[in-house]
Amino acid sequence: SRSNQQLIKRVVDAIAVCLWYSYLNPAHELRVAEIAGEVMKKRDRQVPVYLSHQLAPIMGELARLNSVVVHAYAAEPGREQLFKIERKLQDNGYKYPLQIVLSHGGVTNIRYPRLHEACFSGPIGGLLGVRYLAQELGIENWVCSDMGGTSFDVGLIMLGEPLIQREVVLTRRLFNIPTLVIDSIGAGTGMYVTIDPVTRRITIGPESAGAEPGPVSYDMGNEVPTVMDCCLIMGILNPDNYLGGKFKLNKELALKAIKEKCADVLGVDPYYLAEGVYRLINSSMREHIRTSLLIKGFSPADYCLLSYGGAGPMHVAGYTEGLPFKGVATIPWAAAFSSFGCAAVDISHRYQKSTGVLIPYEATDDWKTTMGQIMMNPVWEELERLAMADFAAEGLPWEQARLQPIAYVRYGGQMEDLEVPSPVARINSPQDMDKLIAAFEDRYEKTYAGVAKYPRAGYMIMDLGLNVTVPKVKPKLTKQPLEGKKPPQKAFKGEREVYIDGRWHRATIYDMDAIRPGSEINGT
Repeated sequence: SRSNQQLIKRVVDAIAVCLWYSYLNPAHELRVAEIAGEVMKKRDRQVPVYLSHQLAPIMGELARLNSVVVHAYAAEPGREQLFKIERKLQDNGYKYPLQIVLSHGGVTNIRYPRLHEACFSGPIGGLLGVRYLAQELGIENWVCSDMGGTSFDVGLIMLGEPLIQREVVLTRRLFNIPTLVIDSIGAGTGMYVTIDPVTRRITIGPESAGAEPGPVSYDMGNEVPTVMDCCLIMGILNPDNYLGGKFKLNKELALKAIKEKCADVLGVDPYYLAEGVYRLINSSMREHIRTSLLIKGFSPADYCLLSYGGAGPMHVAGYTEGLPFKGVATIPWAAAFSSFGCAAVDISHRYQKSTGVLIPYEATDDWKTTMGQIMMNPVWEELERLAMADFAAEGLPWEQARLQPIAYVRYGGQMEDLEVPSPVARINSPQDMDKLIAAFEDRYEKTYAGVAKYPRAGYMIMDLGLNVTVPKVKPKLTKQPLEGKKPPQKAFKGEREVYIDGRWHRATIYDMDAIRPGSEINGT
């Protein structure tokens, strides 16, 4: 009570409560909220109170506390801004509620009570788009590569689904926020190119020109050359057809900046330096892809790669060179592919709660049934009730909802577990538990290797979850018949001088929109 009085007296904006074992027994957190309400009533001042067991009922008090704090400090104030955007849209005739992407890959109404789950959702749209393509194309394994102006993001689609981590680290802080796995480095076309005065070596970034003032060629005040300026003077970019001709790039200004600030400092030709920058950043991205795969024990030979982002297709040949992918692809709408991904997913809610299930090796049938009925079924039922309440509050049709119970399973003694969609809705018999364990064994073998399986260690289930989805309209992809190998004449746009391998080449230019299915173009 004294603490609540002090907080109210300090005119705080919100109160976040996190007690150690509230994910198992929320009684004390609920009592703290009651006391806070009594104090606020006496002082005639109301502030919201956020409880950890309602927002993130998961073991690990530090990550849970951080999640509640970020919800109170950032997510809820951000919700007010989202409501303003929704009102503005509705004033202009938009009839539907505003939706937001969550970090685990779902889409939901901005009234979603755990809005902090959207805090790290920015880069994941591309992963969702590739997952949709994987389903449509029947190709299960993809490397997702997204290059923009400031970063290069790499994610994996494995067996048709993205990898997910239930805790995410940001600025050395751990958050209990399920998030699709993306590895990022600073590598984008807006990054500054400078010469280190001590080592006299080319430095790319970490600072970036961003969209404003942008590269030197934007002619908006920036005088420090960027990666994009290098691509421009090499002939990779057409200064008269940037953004479809809507924006003309100043090639002469870019050349002057590269020459004076970089090439002359080293005493080299500016085009030679520009190609060095192009190769250097491609090499950094190529090694990032290689590391993202190998550190998880995967090989490029088992994956296809999709390149997207505003700059991805321009660099894809360079950053995939020497990596033995099954195939490399891009799409005509690469610059807006993350937005496409956000439109290609269902409305989805994800719930999680900690438990403590131990299944020893050769456990008895009674033990398996007891663990299911006492430690697992009540949790799934609680999450289902929570989902029904959320759907009602957001006006979503529960009768259309598809429920997928989840168990996070590991071998006894392991530090990491695997997310296993349960093949049964409840564990009411030893056979039900056996089916769940078999699903884990199958996923473990596909994720790692058959020789890594170790059933003699028994099994641990420390967390359970529930995915609830409602289908929505998605972009429709149409399969077109293959035509002749020769591109149509209208696809030919002429030729342009391009600087590659230390000399100028005459390159043939094609209009991607005019190329037909089946067209083959030989690059030299």
